[in-house]
This record gives sequence, structure tokens and C-alpha cells, in this order.
Amino acid sequence: RTVSQELSRRRDARALRYSFFAGRSAARLAMADALSSEIARVGVVGAGRLGVTLADLFSRAGFEVLLVERDRQAINAASGLLRHPAIRTSTTLSGLLECDFVIEAATEDYDAKASIFIGLDELLPGDRIIATTTSGVDIDALAAVTRRASRVCGMHVIPFAQAPSVVEVVRTSDSSPDTLATAVGLARHIGLLPVVVGNAFGFIGPVLLGTAKAACLQVTPAGP
Repeated sequence: RTVSQELSRRRDARALRYSFFAGRSAARLAMADALSSEIARVGVVGAGRLGVTLADLFSRAGFEVLLVERDRQAINAASGLLRHPAIRTSTTLSGLLECDFVIEAATEDYDAKASIFIGLDELLPGDRIIATTTSGVDIDALAAVTRRASRVCGMHVIPFAQAPSVVEVVRTSDSSPDTLATAVGLARHIGLLPVVVGNAFGFIGPVLLGTAKAACLQVTPAGP
């Protein structure tokens, strides 16, 4: 008992308790005053590592998933990495017309992402949500190339210990409450902790990770 009490007073124990309750609080705030929409079919654009991971997460959670990549070699390579055989693949955006929610996970380049957003906006019904996984492109700028700014948001996945665990649901200037709630609900459904943040460069996660990394690099290992 004495040892337990001593351990509970340590800084790392206090930090773990803070992290636990902060995570719970963040998830509660994310869902305040909002209702999520019904989603059955999810489209993922971009067959890189993150796109493949998201496709697997959505498929494992019971969603019908279509993974789209215009590069035939890239989609063939991604097909060998997918863990769920039910995931369909395509080299064209047209199949996404059946999807209730589409998330873009292409390269971190504004022109490439804007081109995808324009194509999706022309293809999808106006009530469909388009999300992006970007960590460095201005999401307001991406929303501006569409005619559905209120139906655009960010879903920036933050990996911890080599596996996704937290997703920043990024609110643009025009994101509607239903759009944010839908993204939050999907994140929860696939096993990620959603945290709603504003649209600023780097959001919150990369800043915190960078600070933690800097602190780790300042630690000098003890001698023998």
C-alpha cells in the first residue's frame, strides 16, 4: 500500500491520469449539440499507407469500402496490403457515387488535393461529406473549391506506437455541426479517439508530438 501511494504521487502517474480524463473530456465535447448521419458506404481516395490503413479500419468496423487510386501500379500494390478481402478497389472516382462518406488521403500537395476535391464535388450529391486527412494543407482552401463548404472537414489521423489511435476532426470556417458529428461518430466507430480542433497549420497533434520529441532528445542517458 505504501509503495502504491508513493507511485501515485509521481509526475508520470499524474500525467497518465490527466491523459485519461482529458481524452474522455475531449470526446464528450466533440459530440455536443450535434447529431451524426447514417453512413453505410465509405470511399477512401489515395492508396498510400494511410489510405490502406483507413480502408482496413472502416472495413473491419462493418462499412462497405471502396479504395480509389488513379495509379494502376499503386492500387495493385495496395491490394496486396489490404487485410480485408471485402474492400473493393478502383482507378476512377466514378464508383464513389455510391458512397455516403468520402475521405481523401492523397499526397500532401494542395494542387493534387484540390483536383480531387473538385472531381468529388462534381460527382457526389450535395449532401455527401468530403473529408481530408491532410496535416499541412489549408482545409478552408480545399473547401472553397467546392460548392459544399459546410460538408467539408478534416480527419487528421495521429499514429501512436505505430498504430492510429487519435483523429483530429478539423472544423473549417463553414463546417456544419452535422458534418463534424458525422466525422466524430465515424472515428469512434472505427476505434479512434476523436478530438475536434480548429483549422490552423499543424492543428494540435503534430505540435504536441514535436514538443514531446524535443523533450525526449534533451534527456541525457545515464552512464554505466
